[in-house]
Amino acid sequence: MSSKFGVLLLLSLGVVVGCGVPNPYNPNYENPYKGAQINNTDDNKVLAQKIQNVLDDTYSDSADTVVLADHFNVLVAGEVDNEATKNKIADTIKGIPSVKEYNDYLTVQAVKPTLYKNKTATKNAQLRIDNQANISLQHLQVVVVAGSAYVMGNIKPDQVKDLNAAIDGIYSIEGVNNVVNLTKITTYADTGHSF
Repeated sequence: MSSKFGVLLLLSLGVVVGCGVPNPYNPNYENPYKGAQINNTDDNKVLAQKIQNVLDDTYSDSADTVVLADHFNVLVAGEVDNEATKNKIADTIKGIPSVKEYNDYLTVQAVKPTLYKNKTATKNAQLRIDNQANISLQHLQVVVVAGSAYVMGNIKPDQVKDLNAAIDGIYSIEGVNNVVNLTKITTYADTGHSF
C-alpha cells in the first residue's frame, strides 16, 4: 500500500509541477510553459522573461543582467556587485527544475553594476546571422553585452559552415571584442522534431 501511495504522490507532484503552479524551489517563479514542443519560441521568451523578472526584483541593487533561454538552457550575462550575489543568482537559476543548463557570464564589479548592452551591435550581429542563406534567427538568439556577443540556440549539421561565416562577420562589428558561441548541433534523432 505504501508503494502505491508513493507512486501516486510522485504522479501528483508531476502533474502539479507541469500545470503552472508555483515552483516549490522558488515561490517567485511559476512554470511558464504552454506545451511540450521542443523548440517553442514563446517558451524560450517566457522562461527568459520570468528569470529576468526574478533577477530584477531580487537583485536590482546588486546586479544588472540580461537573460537568454533556449531549449531550457539559460545564459545570464552582465555585472554583479560581488561573488556572493553571483553565487546566489546561480543557485536561483539552478533551482528552477526546468532549467537544464546554466551558462554564467556574469562579471563581478565592485562599483554599482551597469549593464553595457549594445543594442546597435546586437542588431548588427542578428543581421549577420539572418543574412546567411541557410540560417534563421528563429532558432538562434544573439545579444552583445560589454563587448561580448553571445550566440545561443540550435542548428543542424549543415548549418555549421554558415554560422561560422556569420560569427567571422560578427567579429568585425564595432563594439564586439569577443564571440561566445553556445549553439548546439542537433539532428532529428536528438529531438524527434524537424526544424
